[in-house]
Amino acid sequence: MSLLLWVNGGGATHGFEEYRAWLAEADFVQVRQVNERRLVAVKVDAHAGG
Repeated sequence: MSLLLWVNGGGATHGFEEYRAWLAEADFVQVRQVNERRLVAVKVDAHAGG
């Protein structure tokens, strides 16, 4: 599973490291920042056997 997150203004802001930590807790194994407002995260499907 992949996730593209767009951080939009108008609410509380969080740093990239906070998002990375939250995603790590949700078993996303690859998290990278694309630019100031976007990040991409990849989660391995445990049911896919790999």
